[in-house]
Amino acid sequence: MNGINIQKSYLPDSVSHSHRDLIKISAKSFSIIDTKNEDGAVLMKDFGHAYAAFHGNVECMLLPELGSEIPSMFRNDRRIGNANMLEFRTLAKRYLAAHAANGSDSGQVRALFDNGFIHSSRHLRDYAGWRDSTFERRLFFDRLGTIRRTGIDYHNQVLTVGPFFSMDPDEVNSDFCAIGDVYGLCVRAGKVYAPALLPRNTLVQSVSGAISIRKMSMDDMVLETESGKRLSPGSRADIRFHIRHPKAQPYAELGEDCYGFVIIRDKVIAWATEGQLAIPASGCVVVIRKTAGFNAEAIDSLIDTGSVKWTLDGDIQEAFQGGPRLVSDGTVVPSGEGMDSFCRSDEDTRCVPATFHKFVESEERAKSIVGFDHVGNLHYLIGASCSARELSEIALESGMTDAILADSGGSACAFIGNGALFQNRDQRGTDFAYWDRPTPIAIVLR
Repeated sequence: MNGINIQKSYLPDSVSHSHRDLIKISAKSFSIIDTKNEDGAVLMKDFGHAYAAFHGNVECMLLPELGSEIPSMFRNDRRIGNANMLEFRTLAKRYLAAHAANGSDSGQVRALFDNGFIHSSRHLRDYAGWRDSTFERRLFFDRLGTIRRTGIDYHNQVLTVGPFFSMDPDEVNSDFCAIGDVYGLCVRAGKVYAPALLPRNTLVQSVSGAISIRKMSMDDMVLETESGKRLSPGSRADIRFHIRHPKAQPYAELGEDCYGFVIIRDKVIAWATEGQLAIPASGCVVVIRKTAGFNAEAIDSLIDTGSVKWTLDGDIQEAFQGGPRLVSDGTVVPSGEGMDSFCRSDEDTRCVPATFHKFVESEERAKSIVGFDHVGNLHYLIGASCSARELSEIALESGMTDAILADSGGSACAFIGNGALFQNRDQRGTDFAYWDRPTPIAIVLR
């Protein structure tokens, strides 16, 4: 079975643990796949259209079909770059009015949920009297798939969840809704799916199949424009990346003589040449000084194409960020040191604050950790009602020399094909039913 070994109710005899519902999966390699519901874009497009028609105006941010059809008013008006929602909706109304005057099909517009374009849904959630949690669940189902459904096409392979992702219902109020977006680096088949927004430990598989854990951040990322220009902020003082964090204002000041671009995954969703830009939770703001030496073609490429490509130097084939690091070089990592994989310090406003240690030490819920042994074999442990500290000790006893926390909570699960090895049910948004929590990414163990 592709080198997979599964031990149910696994527990080393020398480890004391009150719950024996633990599964250990050993494999040779892993890969990352996207669980996105391909029908989600159509559903959100129809819903956005219906909402606009219901209210007689556009209360949510809508854009036309992606590509060259995006009108210049959306690409060039700096008010969009300032993330002023009232002004943006005014422009959206103007655009739809122009389309109606020309006899165009208003169905050409779609909500920004598709292909990385995100929108503020502060008004959408009141539609039809939906509660926040129910609205959130609708977004999940529209945007994402489930591990069980995805596993139908992966017989005799284990599918589980890896990277953390946003599921905070309050997030629908933000300027750029991040529900369902991955919170860290994801590399699939050598291509960057999401950049390393925060400095976190990362499970890496090289082209040769070697598995390692290393800390990666935006300093490792290279941003390429479609014109071929490479931007490497880690080595340039005149290029700055701004990421979202709780301890500072959620806006990036552009300063004088600067271009600013809001980027989520591989899409430029807004830009400006003065003022402020809102920092998305699942993206960044890139600020480039006009004196940085970039020619007009490179800047025009960012503005006109609306797309970029993230790359990494080296031979990384598959990777995802987790954390914190729980086992290092055959030793359980003390919590104070392990937190360094999630942050540098409370004072370092480039990173999330150090509030993760209490969760790691004591909170008991479904959790999974992933790592490798002294010869490089991949191991994945998943258990119910475990603290991360307990799993760390079990991982060490089972022969793992290095490991990071992979997942925690209602999304923790493991399937062989679509048959459950470890299933964790969710009840978010309902009072009467449990359901599989949709996730943006699945990890395939082979």
